[in-house]
Amino acid sequence: MSPSQTRAASASPGPDAGLRHFLFPVFRLRAPGPSRIEGGACRRFPLYRPSDDNALLDKAFALHQAGDWQAALGACRAVLTQRKPPVDALILAGILELQHGSLDKGLADLQTAWKRSPGHPDVALNLGVAYGRLRRHADALPVLREALAHDPRNLGLVVNLARAEMQVGDLAGVEKTLMTGFQAYPNHPALLLLSIQVLNGRSLFPEAEQLALTCQANFPDVPDFTVELAAIDAETGKSKRARELLQPILAKDPDFVPAIAAAAHAAYNLKDYAEFLELHGRIPRHDPLYQKFDRVTVAVELVACEWQRMWDQFDRDKARRGTLYDPFVMTHLVDDPALVLAAANWTTRKFPPRPRLAQRRAAAGRDRLRIGYLSSDFRRHPVGFLMTELIARHDRARFEVFGLSFGEDDGSPQRRFYETGFDQFLDLAKADRDKAIAAVRALDLDILIDLNGHTAGRSGDIIAAYPAPIQVTWLGYPGTFGSQVFDYTIADLFTVPNVHLPQFSEKVVRLPETYQVNAPRVPSDRVMTRAEFGLPGDQTVFCSFNDPRKIEREMVRTWSEILAKVPGSVMWLYVGNDLGEANIAKAFAEDGIAAERVIFAKSLSFGDHFRRLELPDLFLDTYPYSGHTTCSDALAMGLPVLTLPGKSMGSRVAASLVTLHGFPDLVAADRADYVARAVAFGSDRAALKDLRQRISAAVPTSKLFDGARFTRHMEKAFETMVAISRAGQPPRAFDVPLIEA
Repeated sequence: MSPSQTRAASASPGPDAGLRHFLFPVFRLRAPGPSRIEGGACRRFPLYRPSDDNALLDKAFALHQAGDWQAALGACRAVLTQRKPPVDALILAGILELQHGSLDKGLADLQTAWKRSPGHPDVALNLGVAYGRLRRHADALPVLREALAHDPRNLGLVVNLARAEMQVGDLAGVEKTLMTGFQAYPNHPALLLLSIQVLNGRSLFPEAEQLALTCQANFPDVPDFTVELAAIDAETGKSKRARELLQPILAKDPDFVPAIAAAAHAAYNLKDYAEFLELHGRIPRHDPLYQKFDRVTVAVELVACEWQRMWDQFDRDKARRGTLYDPFVMTHLVDDPALVLAAANWTTRKFPPRPRLAQRRAAAGRDRLRIGYLSSDFRRHPVGFLMTELIARHDRARFEVFGLSFGEDDGSPQRRFYETGFDQFLDLAKADRDKAIAAVRALDLDILIDLNGHTAGRSGDIIAAYPAPIQVTWLGYPGTFGSQVFDYTIADLFTVPNVHLPQFSEKVVRLPETYQVNAPRVPSDRVMTRAEFGLPGDQTVFCSFNDPRKIEREMVRTWSEILAKVPGSVMWLYVGNDLGEANIAKAFAEDGIAAERVIFAKSLSFGDHFRRLELPDLFLDTYPYSGHTTCSDALAMGLPVLTLPGKSMGSRVAASLVTLHGFPDLVAADRADYVARAVAFGSDRAALKDLRQRISAAVPTSKLFDGARFTRHMEKAFETMVAISRAGQPPRAFDVPLIEA
């Protein structure tokens, strides 16, 4: 076959390789094999003509075909030393660099190729994908659009342009691009698949499912539509069914990356973290779907206590991207507010700039301020539990209060409370981005408070549209959001001392006592004994019910040292997943602690959990991310909490709570002091019993559990924010004065 015949034959995909070659481009030059799609002119990668006048480039191509990428790259670099090297050499070199992690070098080669051959579709496809690898989707748009103008029937350009437009949130652009594609290729499965993904991404799940079912029936030999059905199931709480759909596909083709990714999503939802990590490890690192799981994978490694694997990935990703990591992850790992701020600013760097002050002034002349709370956690969740107190106590003569939920309806008592407890409750879970933003704007709020921050959900999409004149981040995420999308963050004088105010992109409003609202803890009537939980009746029981993501390897070493110095004592831990329990048990064993001295707790209802907090002797807090709701749970039930504050806001919350409750002797100065205090407490159970009684006796009059007092301080903060805005002044930091009555 002649070179031109080789190129022409490869330009039209054959019947058996699958839509993955259209929608999930990777950087390799080996022949893609036959495709399941007939027609079209889309390629995953450019094809190279053997050259009569450049044997060295032919050698580079042959070496790559043989899998020797280093030798291929060396040959390419030799070609590029020529006075006028062929563009194909630049493209091949760029792809090889990208494929093996040298993103900047690969991008530079492809940019040079683009300058040499502007509008060339093969260059544009790879340059667009390179920008995607670097998450510079906006930079890909002009390249792909220019190439598409030169080659309007190039299906690969259509699909990749639409995907880039999806990434930047240009829904109108996606619709226009897809229409262009359908005009050239009516009912083409690649375009139909992308249409399903657009609907899924906009949370239009019924429409996405119906289209996927239709396509599955019309294209029975294309597994991608079944994969999309599974992805929709995973998004809508049907992960077990998603697994069942994917099993035969993966049995037939275990390397089908979209199916692997969908199966990983389902495993994550089912908390089968071992399977999730195994599946994620099967996705090639250069594949865009591997990057899609970056944050989720680290979150799984945190919750499953896969510490070494997590740090290895952290180092790889930092080297690959040359940037900081997700701020929520950083908050768990480091006690450095400046580093967390830098990570937050990097994460939110693409958010639009804040509108001019004149466009964002709070409305004047209202009898009641309109306050909106935006959250995914109006359900059985620590934030959902805490917030019930504030919503119930808001002064409705002065405030109109709105609940804006984009989380699941779990049918819990907390969810039912919120549906009736707000003046108006909006369920935005199934609304696409534009409809959600429009719904929030229509409320004409004075203040919008986001309760998620960097923890979870899609609140950032709504906040970035600036639907309210004053935007506040509070409670769910203890730290700065980064960017300028929030005017204020709410803290207290202990959690954010003066020295750390510059580490916030927002203006910090500090409440005089605590930034954490607390709802009453009502334990169940169940009678509990230590024996039913496998706890010793006559020995010291240490415990920690913090989220397992907060348990680092060094924390286990510290606890092991305490256990070793308090004979007969045990550690009662909540982890909540099998892999995490196994890893923590292994870590304790490595530190010389017998397996019977580490006891794992199970998840219970709120009422039963509060009741079991009467059983242990001392709660050992985590560092550098301390307990928040778990700390106030323990104090409310009379359980002492020993904590070690650091510099970050997340590390200082528990110390703020125990100090406000009147027990500063539970705040350690450093690790050695933490160990010494724990050993002293653990060695004197009589003293611990007396301490428990004093903590319990303080609850009825504690400022920590005075909901009316907290609400007065919070409402004063809101009124001050609005007064500043109505005066035409920019946001400024301020401390709320103490209000006794």
